[in-house]
Amino acid sequence: MNMNYLSSAQTNSKKPEWSSFESAKDIIFVDDSSFDDFVKSKNQVLLILYKSHCGACKAAKPNFEEVAAKLAAENHETKLAA
Repeated sequence: MNMNYLSSAQTNSKKPEWSSFESAKDIIFVDDSSFDDFVKSKNQVLLILYKSHCGACKAAKPNFEEVAAKLAAENHETKLAA
């Protein structure tokens, strides 16, 4: 996957506030320093690119949390990341 277009984006290695929410406990939060290793270590990954000021991101967040919880409860190999 070519993600060169992300290289010019402003990045932040600080974990988002969302990562501290109980509802997000089954989501793996990655940043520039952990992304490559995380993706290489998993067979299946579903990634949400989340920005706290994005309305579509905010709307998708509860669904993403629900799916992450269901997959974790089933011990599924797919991991969800943000």
